[in-house]
Formats: sequence, structure tokens, C-alpha cells
Amino acid sequence: MSTEPTPPPPTASAEPAEAEATPQPNPLSEPAAYHGELSLERVVDPMQIRPVENGSVLLIVIDALNAKHLGAYGYERPTSPHIDELARDGLVLTNYFSTSSWTRPSFASIVTGLPKRDHKMELNCPPLDEEFETLAERFSEAGFATAGFVGNPLVRAKWGFGQGYDLYVDAEYLDDYGLADDPDLARRAAKWIREHADEPFFALVFFTAPHCPYNPPRGYRRFFKGLPPGHIIGIPKREYPRGMKRGDRLKTIAAYDGDVLFADAQVGKLIAALEKNALLERTHVIVTADHGEMFGEHNCFMHGYHMWDPVLRVPFVVESPSLPGGGIYDDRPYSHLDLIPTLLDLAGIDPDPELPGESIVEALGDPHSLRERVLFSQHNAHEVRREAIRKGRYKLVHHHPVSPDNHERLNDLHPSRPVPDPEDLPTVAWDEERYELYDMAADPGELRNLFEQRKTAPETAELIGELAERLEGDDEVSMEVDDDLRQALEALGYYAPTAD
Repeated sequence: MSTEPTPPPPTASAEPAEAEATPQPNPLSEPAAYHGELSLERVVDPMQIRPVENGSVLLIVIDALNAKHLGAYGYERPTSPHIDELARDGLVLTNYFSTSSWTRPSFASIVTGLPKRDHKMELNCPPLDEEFETLAERFSEAGFATAGFVGNPLVRAKWGFGQGYDLYVDAEYLDDYGLADDPDLARRAAKWIREHADEPFFALVFFTAPHCPYNPPRGYRRFFKGLPPGHIIGIPKREYPRGMKRGDRLKTIAAYDGDVLFADAQVGKLIAALEKNALLERTHVIVTADHGEMFGEHNCFMHGYHMWDPVLRVPFVVESPSLPGGGIYDDRPYSHLDLIPTLLDLAGIDPDPELPGESIVEALGDPHSLRERVLFSQHNAHEVRREAIRKGRYKLVHHHPVSPDNHERLNDLHPSRPVPDPEDLPTVAWDEERYELYDMAADPGELRNLFEQRKTAPETAELIGELAERLEGDDEVSMEVDDDLRQALEALGYYAPTAD
């Protein structure tokens, strides 16, 4: 099968309510779409980047976190006081993108520093190959204590994600939707941090509160006041041919924002653990997400196979004793491939020249670097294959054709609300491939597909060529889904292949 594109012609336990966030410096009402002349608010003199003796790294990944729903990115609701506090004295990347639109492949890129075509982690695939040196293995080999506390059951140790950890807690206590209890993960992580306060450590904590179903616990349901009548749609359909009712949409967003606030409270517990153990001055704290989430753009919701920016653009906030304080905003293009080089740089570990990513710390000293990068994201599972590739102001999305015979299997996404007709999935390319081209400078909402009028333009041809190069030989791995993975996928609302 050719993979080259054809050229044109959960509810959790209640927690006390959090204080409202103070105003952020330099709020971004809409994270800038990178294009043309990019701005780095503060260029960091390399001499200002200080090594940290006996330093540690805390990496916090928050599932399905839309960057626009954080105060550090200009959101009007106080959903993220603790993350905003990190941003206030740290570094915020406004154009940081996931390598995929859902957890398994994007998290695999986070922990390997490799694109999906290399690590091959998707829906139906073998465990992560032991030949890949993971982030935890790199820290372990450098003498760091390592621990992972992971709430998403799709990235358990049994599928290779525990490589390199002295301790890997992977969803031992699951709710009815297959997600772990975030406060429990935070407590376990805080305890482990306290026990390893006298040695350098690397800790990964993966919170899942913002993932659907949207249902914040008592004390975090504060964003409903003044909204029109409606219902929370805890697990929306991925597509609504005529859109969700306005009241339902606003209530659903308010519930999601409550879940974000709840996840932020767990971040606060980890920061408090660092502070209580006198670790803040020697710990690099990074907050990011595996992917984002949609809330009605293009009449679509959640993530899955969507390739628009609400899913692909994710937050990246760093508070580090190595960096000068005062807040730094950088709107150059970065991705999950840059995470490992950055963390190795912060920790003083020798870089790996074989990795494709760049150190964000190193780039801070050169405002002219990384301008012309090409970033690539993809979804390749259960016959829905899409890629997004971007350079400068233009973004190209390629849809592989989906057989109508697969329609009933796609309906399994929502067995309680079956989709009656393929026409009710308008973003799916039935029988023939499809392209979308967006000028992200003029159209950051991705509302105007320019492909037909610009398909012969040089920038379009360049993106198609870059796409073909990245897809060469990238066939989807197909194998049986074991019972554990099937149950996790079904509980989380993902498609799982129907048995013949």
C-alpha cells in the first residue's frame, strides 16, 4: 500500500476550592500563530543560563489540555493559578505542538524524542521497542533516581512505557472510565519526592482530569454562573453535523474548565512538595500536554483524529533555576521532539546528536534560530489516517481516504449514540484523499481552506514534498488488540476494532 500523498492534479474526590489567579503579565488572548517575523520577548544571554548543582527534573504531563484554557495563555477564567505562577517567572512557548492528536503516539514521542514513524506506537502495535533509549533511561544512566506516576491506562509499563524507571505507578486504581485518581497520583509522587530529596531525581507525573468525561468534583464547578440553560455533555460526539446546542456547549466548556482547575490543583500539590523539601531552587519544573482538545470548532469536539490546532497546539511552561526569572514568551515553532534535548540540557546531561529535536534552552540565546522549521503531526489508526505539516505561516493537512465499509466501526466511538450516516462525519474523507491548506497568519481559526486556489503555489508544493518524504515507508502496523488495551480504549471513548 502506497503511503505517499498524491500531488494535486472522571469524577474524583472533592478538594477545597482554589484561590483565583492574579492577572498574568503579557496575556495572549489568542496564542500567536507563528509566521513571518517571529518575536522572542526576551533573548537570554547564554551566560545567564546557570548550571544547578545536584539538580532534579519534574515533568508534568496533563492529558487533553487545550493551551487556550490556561491563564498563562490569556484565558479569562482562572483555571490555572499554579501553572500561571510557574509561567510568571519561567518560560512559555506559544507555538509548541504535539506530534499526534492522541495519547499513545504523542506520549511515545515525549519519552523517546522520536517521531511516530520511528517509534511506531499507535493503536494496534507491539510494546515500545527496548532498542529505544527512553527519557527515564537517560536520566537513570546519568545517576538520577527515576519515577513515573501515570494516570492514563494506554501507556502502562506492560506496553514498554516503564523502561528506565526505578518506580512506575501506572493506573493501579481506575475509575469507571479507566482513569486513575489524580489526587492519589499527586500524593504518591509527593511522597516519593520527599523520600528522594537528598539526591538528583527525574519524576514524571501524568494527570488525566481534563480528559473526558468532563465532570469536575465539588469545589471545582465554579464556572457555570451566568450561562444559558443547557446540559453538560460529558462525552461529546467527535463531530456534530449541525453543531452542539449553544447552552450545552457552554456548559460542557465550563465543566472542562473545572477539570483543568482540578488538574492545576494537583500541580500545586507537587510544587508544595518541592517547596516543603527545599527543592524549588534546584528543580526544573516542566508542564505540558500529550495533546489538546476541541470545543465546537468546525462542529468538532474532543481529539482523536482531529488535526486542527486546538488539538495539536499544547502548552509548554518551564520554571527553572537555570533560567533568568521574570517571564519569557517564545513564539517560535517547537514540538514534543524538542523535549528530551531540552531536559538533558537543563540537567547537564550530554546531548544525543542522533535525536531530531532541538534544545529549547540553547535556542533562547539565538532569536534567529529555528524560524524555518518544518513540524509534523499525524494520526494513523483504525483506517483514519491524517497528517498535518507546517512551515512558516502555512499548514497543510492531508486526509487519506477511508472506506465507507469502515463507517460502522467508526460508529463504535459512540455506541450509545450511533451515527446514522457517513454524511454525519463530514470531516472524514470517504473514498478519496483530501487536502486542506491554511494561512495561519491570516486565518488562525483554520476557517478558510486555500488548497484549491493555492495548490500550485511554491509553498504548497514544498509542504507536499516534505509530507511525502515523512510518509515514505510508513505503513500502519496491524495486529490484534489484547483485552486490556481494548478495555482501556473503550472506557476512554476511543475506537476499538470490532471483532470479526
